[in-house]
Amino acid sequence: MDRIGIIFLMGILKRSGFSVILVLLTLVTGCRDGPDQAAVEYDGAAFFAKRIGFHERQFPNIRITNLQQVFVGTEVPYSERWHYQFLRFGKHAGFEASFFEKYAFVEHPFTNSAIVGEIALLNSEPFPDRQGRLGRMLLSKTTLSSDGWMIKWYPEDQIQEMFRAAGQSIPKPPGPIPPPYALVPPQPPPLPARVEKYFEDIAANYGPGRAGGKPLMWITFTLVMVVVFLLSWLGWRKWR
Repeated sequence: MDRIGIIFLMGILKRSGFSVILVLLTLVTGCRDGPDQAAVEYDGAAFFAKRIGFHERQFPNIRITNLQQVFVGTEVPYSERWHYQFLRFGKHAGFEASFFEKYAFVEHPFTNSAIVGEIALLNSEPFPDRQGRLGRMLLSKTTLSSDGWMIKWYPEDQIQEMFRAAGQSIPKPPGPIPPPYALVPPQPPPLPARVEKYFEDIAANYGPGRAGGKPLMWITFTLVMVVVFLLSWLGWRKWR
């Protein structure tokens, strides 16, 4: 019976070990890839597009040339959350001092057959997608959308071709624009919260969504504990 029990447990160990390997590979992949900048950039662009809409409704006859004008004119507080969200991407954050520098407004908006609406602004600097291709978020104004905007990532070479076809140059990024006040870097959350968020990011990128992060975390911990217990038990049985 002892031999049968050991063989049975070794079979469980193999299956559990294989599951753990799969989970660990997923974790390593999540560590390597990091957050998806294109997804963050899209959400950020949608946030700024709403603020631009506020400004246009309040000041319909004033042309917007930069984001600082939008925030000051509408008295919207500077978003520290978005500031540090973008800073996570290091040299591809898209600004030096503040996200006021992050978007360049087109002086003469134009249309193109590849987009919906009229190109109004875009990222000041290109950034890489998950495949490492450089590109930018392009925001176009259209009546076909409920909020008046279409937002989409385009490869850098395609954007350059759009501007060449329109006889324009891609707008230069505005000079360094400091934030309206000194920012205090946020304190990192406690370790348990960071671990939980880590698994939520993995689940969002490779699984059922952020809601699956906590179950994935507990499954991983449980599998690791089971494998450690079985290895310890088998070692004890062998040297007994």
